[in-house]
Amino acid sequence: MKARQAALVVAGKQALTAQVGGRQRLEAEPAKSLESRLQPDGIHRSRQRRDAHPITGLHRRGQLYAIGKGAGELRKPNSVRRSPGWAIIHLGPSLPIASCDLPGDVRAVARRGTGDPLNVPLFGLAPHGVYRASHRHRWSGDVIGEIRRDRCVEIHAFLLDSARHLSSSNVNRVSAAMDLLVDSNRARLIPALILYHDSEELVLKGLDIISRIDEQDWRPHAQRLSQSKSVVVRTAALRALGRACEADLVRDALDDESPEVRAHAAFQLARCEGSAQPTEHPAIVQLLQDAAVASAEDRVQMRLGLLKALREDADERWVEVLLGVAESDRSPRVVDAVAHAVMRVPDPRFVDVLVRSLDLRDARAAVRDALVRIGTPAMDALSDKLMDPQTPLLLRRQIPAAIASFGTQRAADLLTQQLSRETDGLLRYRVLRGLSRLVSDRAVHIDKAVIEAELERNLVEHLRLMSLLVPLDEDEDVPMGAQGSDMLLTGLLRDKMGQAAERAFRLFKILHPHEDVRSIHVALGSPNARTRAHAQEFLDALAVDCTERCRTLFRIIADDLTLRDKVRRAEALIPEPPKDRVEALRLLLKDNDPSVVALATYHATALDVAEVGDDVASAVTVRPALRNAAEIGAAEASVRATSAEMGEVAQEVADG
Repeated sequence: MKARQAALVVAGKQALTAQVGGRQRLEAEPAKSLESRLQPDGIHRSRQRRDAHPITGLHRRGQLYAIGKGAGELRKPNSVRRSPGWAIIHLGPSLPIASCDLPGDVRAVARRGTGDPLNVPLFGLAPHGVYRASHRHRWSGDVIGEIRRDRCVEIHAFLLDSARHLSSSNVNRVSAAMDLLVDSNRARLIPALILYHDSEELVLKGLDIISRIDEQDWRPHAQRLSQSKSVVVRTAALRALGRACEADLVRDALDDESPEVRAHAAFQLARCEGSAQPTEHPAIVQLLQDAAVASAEDRVQMRLGLLKALREDADERWVEVLLGVAESDRSPRVVDAVAHAVMRVPDPRFVDVLVRSLDLRDARAAVRDALVRIGTPAMDALSDKLMDPQTPLLLRRQIPAAIASFGTQRAADLLTQQLSRETDGLLRYRVLRGLSRLVSDRAVHIDKAVIEAELERNLVEHLRLMSLLVPLDEDEDVPMGAQGSDMLLTGLLRDKMGQAAERAFRLFKILHPHEDVRSIHVALGSPNARTRAHAQEFLDALAVDCTERCRTLFRIIADDLTLRDKVRRAEALIPEPPKDRVEALRLLLKDNDPSVVALATYHATALDVAEVGDDVASAVTVRPALRNAAEIGAAEASVRATSAEMGEVAQEVADG
């Protein structure tokens, strides 16, 4: 029995030593050598006990399996494979810093002797690391033994051995050992002398960990660090001392040369002394007075320092202070810090400030997270702003993504409703993209009738634009001076056709969130005929539950036909297509898209076609901004006509 325990402890120590180093693992014994060590004591072959658990078989009373064969063998993805006398349990990938809960932690020790099975995660030992058992991954090993309740104490050796790595010069190894001890509720084994480490990263990590433990006299070390040359270290030391309510040690930093450190000191001092109204505390009052007369950069640093302190340790008493900072400065750095602080003290009073800040690109992600943290009041405000036509368009275009971040059924319903009635094209696309992301990430219900109606509308729009493009594309008799405008107009129509098709497939993806619809869209444009055929077949199979009109439109778009043939087949489903270039220009001049009308006006005047003169004049009357395009096109046509006349005169003179 003792030999069995000793072999298991030795294997675990080798695995932990190899794993704690993170990227720079130590050299370990090969799997074959480890198996040969374990087999003589009977650890490798352990008879499987019957268990009624239908999925994992891990709920055995009083026993845990240790997994120890080579961790690099890839097995079938079943969580547990059973055969007579054996159980092969699939494990998760090796943890990069080995920070997992192991049997023998404080919870396991507390339960020992109660007669209940140990409620701790299954773990595995292998020559190359410590592994967590998981039915979701494929790395696996063979059962090599069992650890009963009276043997779990041996695992403490692994935790104690990790303390040896705290003295390593390798930063990654020390950090991994600290994580392992903290996750195993053994943070008290981390000595305060870790604060003397050369690495600033480890010092900051040590301050955060050790300051939460009252068993060590770490305060003198933190006081020494409060005089460090590094602003980051000084602020971290003040935070640790403030959490320990060492007001006298914190007060000395009120005169620090760094505005950020002074802000941290004022916050921690007011927090330590328990002021009911932080805005009335002398340290906060003095900080606000200094900020009023400080330079712009120092003022920003004070605000950022105060916001970082609020982000770490604020409570409801500090909401007024946070509101004052949020309303006084809308720079991206300050707004980002405000949003992170709001996530600690979510309050509906921040909603208006945060919603107005959605147009700031650099702070947008944090603002969305803060709004989600606030919850229903934020959703109500976003809904009102999205539906209000008086809301600036730039801000409205950022609201759909913020609503989608909530991931709720109400968010899905709101975006679906807005999709069907929004008139701005870019905003409608943002709504569609947010809804697509929401459906892909969350199990929400979508109104199929609304989505199919939008799908049909975009398919029809694709074919309508195609019908306008065909006469322009087939007409090769374009004057030299109008070829540039012709290229711009046809290029714009092709881009809009592609956008309509993309929107249609995004909507189709909403109806089939678990299918790879994007690959179908890409494959339909492949030069390979076989790939296109497979995509057409897959699309037709998925569209079987759509309306007959949608299926017909999909077939027309997906078939290998010329643009003219597609338009001919869709004549009954789209507005009457134009017969020639003149009719196409007349329709384009009446389009709802200003960019299409502008280029159509420019191209019509460049062509100098008398049949569309009245249509150009009407378009300019409706949209006065098009006058420049018409004047430029007319000027170019006049120059061409003058050049042609001069050429004829010169030819007559030459002929004599």
